[in-house]
Amino acid sequence: MSAGFAGRNTEQGSELMVYPRHYLSARTQFLQQADSVELSVRSHALKARGPDREVLYIDATVVGEPSPLTLVVNSGVHGPELYAGSACQCALIAAPPLEGIQLVLVHAINPWGAAHVRRNNENNVDLCRNFTDPGQKSPRNDDYEELHDWLAVCGAHTPAGRQAKLRLGETALSWGEKRYNEALLGGQYKHRDGFAFGGFAPSESRQVLESWLPELCSGSEHVVLLDLHTGLGSPGRATPISMQSGAGLAMAQGWFGDELIAPVAHAGQVEAQFPRVHGHTTAGHERLFVQSVVSLIIEFGTHEHDRITDALLRDHWAEHEDIHPADKALIKDYLLESFAPADPQWMDEVLLAFADVMKTVVRGIKEIAN
Repeated sequence: MSAGFAGRNTEQGSELMVYPRHYLSARTQFLQQADSVELSVRSHALKARGPDREVLYIDATVVGEPSPLTLVVNSGVHGPELYAGSACQCALIAAPPLEGIQLVLVHAINPWGAAHVRRNNENNVDLCRNFTDPGQKSPRNDDYEELHDWLAVCGAHTPAGRQAKLRLGETALSWGEKRYNEALLGGQYKHRDGFAFGGFAPSESRQVLESWLPELCSGSEHVVLLDLHTGLGSPGRATPISMQSGAGLAMAQGWFGDELIAPVAHAGQVEAQFPRVHGHTTAGHERLFVQSVVSLIIEFGTHEHDRITDALLRDHWAEHEDIHPADKALIKDYLLESFAPADPQWMDEVLLAFADVMKTVVRGIKEIAN
């Protein structure tokens, strides 16, 4: 693949940032890249609209001929995390087709979150907690109940906000980082206005994926899915994560070895910043296909974990309070920078890291066929 695509260009000695950090710009680049190699694009118009009432789309395209082996690359499950994933998808389109592998690219699974600079969707649903089993009761997260009221105000620069932050810090020390992060980030299904809300029903984005992916991957015997995210791990580096167990996990471990993080299989040995979660997209992928499935999250690091959490908590407070638009805009800028750094060198590093991930995954996929 062309790892330099959407990196830095030099014009008269000055460096220009060419990767987009706005939903419409990212979509335009994706569509133009697909059009440049005559790929057809399937689009779904979301019911919710953008900040200027513009129509928002989930898009998908297929590169290569139908094959027993399909690689799916998704971007934008968490709104402002779209941009690194979008650039990686454009790099894949620009590169020569993968020999013997059909490539499916799903762009901007959460376009509302990207357009409005929110990790969640228009209903405050974290799509990465929305893929619960429809045949089961919603998961319980009893520890979250102790945090809910404090989380609602801890982003405020007020006495109440400072007190809530202090109480949260005391709870984290008392519980330990792992238990605290699982309570905070593991998903909850009771409070519509709460943090890490998994939803009361399948989201529109989930329904689109469940409709599209089996059709786009029909005829394949083996499906590998990469969900591209940002925020966890060392800046610019790629961290592969598997939320699977069994055959899918074993295959991923064979590909990535000790680099692979496996929160489900190795709960007691995984760093606390990689908590076990409910309703993950991985579980949805496994239910969706009768074929063998390897589902991986690829995290591209941005900033330290504390800053990421702080940005999310500030945004959570700002979304549920009537604050001045200028103050809200500052919080949105902080959130965007936390998940999509403006530094073009960071994107260059992401693309190089993604190129290495692709080499490993493609080699592993081809081993499946042998």
